Amino acid sequence: MNEQTTAVFAATQAVPELADLKCGSIAMFSTRSPAKDTINEDAYAVIPIDEDSIVLAVADGVGGHPFGDAAARLAIQSLIVELRRAPSTGLDTAILNGFEVGQGMITGQIPGAATTLIVVEISKHGARMYNVGDSGARIIGSRGKNKFQTLFHSPIGYAMAAGMLTETEAMHHVARHLVSNILGSENMEVDIGKPVKLAPRDTVLIASDGLYDNLMSAEIAALACRETLQEACQALVEKAMARMHECNDGHPSKPDDLTILMYRRHRRSV
Repeated sequence: MNEQTTAVFAATQAVPELADLKCGSIAMFSTRSPAKDTINEDAYAVIPIDEDSIVLAVADGVGGHPFGDAAARLAIQSLIVELRRAPSTGLDTAILNGFEVGQGMITGQIPGAATTLIVVEISKHGARMYNVGDSGARIIGSRGKNKFQTLFHSPIGYAMAAGMLTETEAMHHVARHLVSNILGSENMEVDIGKPVKLAPRDTVLIASDGLYDNLMSAEIAALACRETLQEACQALVEKAMARMHECNDGHPSKPDDLTILMYRRHRRSV
């Protein structure tokens, strides 16, 4: 790895941070739910691989389970350790090893704890998503088109994918909080997406469910394609936090920890 890995745990960031790397620009934000005084159970990592490749990851410690923050930390740390061995195993293998090692660390050290983990591998050829849980990734075009999104591993997520629930019905469903696939469960399975080609102005968005439970897909897409990456991330943060503080006009409102990573290529790297 030619550039320094950024790993952030239990953050209380006031505004998004921006990093310019050789392969592109990254906006980063994480903070705890406005409805609680306890620690932020989200964690994230930005892991440069080489001049053309980077891995982004977000873990969301599962509420209702003990030591969610510790589970998220172990998942991110396990991924980083395995990616440092990537030249000898291959990047995709290293990522999957990260999931497996994280699973073993959680079940072995803090049984009963659980976390989601969404990992996005970005290279000059495009992006590929690896996912466990209801944190999610999207690719959004320069005009706000939602080009790709991961499946939420939850009863509600599967019902939406099957056309049994509309997005509006899903956002207000009483079972919205349930997750059916997590690190820490003996039935954990990694959902591996197909490689997706990135256009020059595409935005890759990775976030915990603090974003997806408060903003509709069209709202996310419209804000994510703003001119600068920092403006886009700030707009998403402000809108999501406003929803968490006040529910009105039938909009969803679910206070939760919030983590957002956003990526765009440098124009010269296309």
